[in-house]
Amino acid sequence: MTIIAAYEGFHHYWIGSDSLGVSCGLGADFGTKLIKKGNYIIAFSSSYRVGDVARESKNLPKEINSIIDVRKFRDALSKDLIEEAGARTEAHNGNGLKEAPVGIIIVSPTGMYAIEGDFQVHKIKTGYYANGSGWAIAYGALYIAKQNKASGEEAISGAIKAAIAHSTTCGGRCHVKSIEKG
Repeated sequence: MTIIAAYEGFHHYWIGSDSLGVSCGLGADFGTKLIKKGNYIIAFSSSYRVGDVARESKNLPKEINSIIDVRKFRDALSKDLIEEAGARTEAHNGNGLKEAPVGIIIVSPTGMYAIEGDFQVHKIKTGYYANGSGWAIAYGALYIAKQNKASGEEAISGAIKAAIAHSTTCGGRCHVKSIEKG
């Protein structure tokens, strides 16, 4: 139900998202899936709940300067998601959430990082990356952009717009942000 992507430009790391959300089986424009925190920007997929928890969390690192910081981010977000869902479900039926799969891309001055659905963390070294249901379309667009040495904004907005145009599970508006390389 989403597309998020990142691209390494000449002087910046670029990140983008669509804005389609699904509620009760209906798609609607729920807004950006990009969140600025400290010296980094987060793009989330899977659920707007992930974004809400990340946006409101006081436990996330102030800076992302290494893969170790990304692991700290993952651990804090995972804990926040589980606690939030546990408190919500406890009030209803007493069953708490044991895991909360996510798809996250982070850009910071030191690079681009991904947190996969199984909470695997890695640094993106290809110069581009995509996650969400439109990932294959965006990957193709980013590959061509990289081969043609496209500018960062052009590459990331082209990839997001390609996924929106060619996938029924991506939609809404294209959102783009960047972080200057450190």
